Amino acid sequence: MESKVFSREELYELVWQIPVQRITVDYMVSFNSFKKICSDNKIPLPPNGYWSKKKHGKELPPTPLPIQDLKGEKITLYKRKEDDQRDLGALSDFDKLKLEIENDSKVNFVVPKKLSKKLDPIVKATKFPDTVNHPKKDGIWDFTKRYDYGGIAVSVSENLFPRTLRVIDTLVKALKARGHTFSFVYNRSYVVIVGIEIPLRFRERHKRINYTDDYGHKSSKLEPQGLLTLITGEYSSEREWNETNTNSLEKKLSQIITYLEITAGEKLNWKIERDKREKERKEQEKIENQKAEIRSLEIKKLKDLIALSRQWHEVQKLRKFLTHLDKESTKKNTFIPEIKELIKFGREKADWLDPTIVKKDEILEGVNPHDFF
Repeated sequence: MESKVFSREELYELVWQIPVQRITVDYMVSFNSFKKICSDNKIPLPPNGYWSKKKHGKELPPTPLPIQDLKGEKITLYKRKEDDQRDLGALSDFDKLKLEIENDSKVNFVVPKKLSKKLDPIVKATKFPDTVNHPKKDGIWDFTKRYDYGGIAVSVSENLFPRTLRVIDTLVKALKARGHTFSFVYNRSYVVIVGIEIPLRFRERHKRINYTDDYGHKSSKLEPQGLLTLITGEYSSEREWNETNTNSLEKKLSQIITYLEITAGEKLNWKIERDKREKERKEQEKIENQKAEIRSLEIKKLKDLIALSRQWHEVQKLRKFLTHLDKESTKKNTFIPEIKELIKFGREKADWLDPTIVKKDEILEGVNPHDFF
């Protein structure tokens, strides 16, 4: 399908060169869908009567293209083929990507009738799994290490295996053509899209058959149906792509790749948002820890200051007492040498206890003045 990619500026020039009705004839887009495309990209359209006035020489000046942060935006329109009335302008994001993939010249979705002699390394490893040298740790397969060689996980009957290989060959080459890579770990295979790993594995569809054995016991068994199932993802994101007798897996390859690319994009966005939130959480935690550390230091500093204040007041009480003792002893004429020596000792120790003086005392060296309060 032939297409043309327009920049915002190029589409603006087009809508003022030819009527929208003409554009909808040349391209697979309806009038309403094209108007929406222009609206979404802030592209002004000619007003009603513009082309009639232009025809009679009364052309109006074009409405200027608003300045928007949309310079990198690209608009793809698909050339309309005769009798093809599809509207490809109102497609969902999924359908737009699917159409882009189907029109990618590098991608080939035709499954060959037989494999080429020179096999893709992944197809070769799938066909000959015993040739894959799995990494080992202490003589045991290392189930945690990813490596870039290996085969796609397959569980099918012998009859279905050749066609499975051809489907895998087409799918692997298409994914590589889209710029994606693969990773492996023992018997598990992943396609890697924008750094996101999505598991891939093939199995054969089975049907449960109920029967009665020779002894009259009712039992059941699973019989292979010769139909393929591709399983993408795992756990809650697992999805099965089942083929039927009328709709083969080959016909779903473009849809599968579209799903994988969109899923990977969504997971990448989720990862970016998660990492952003985690970074913000750590930054906030760092700020809170810094606040807590500063708070703890200031509380300690304040407590130490209050302790020094109490210590100083206690020292003043001691000095006041010594002064009172001195006066009373003199007044009552009881100032004996023992009291005189006691007052002298008290005043010296008061200076040692006073936090504003910090006087050294050789006898009490190593003793903390705070221990006295």
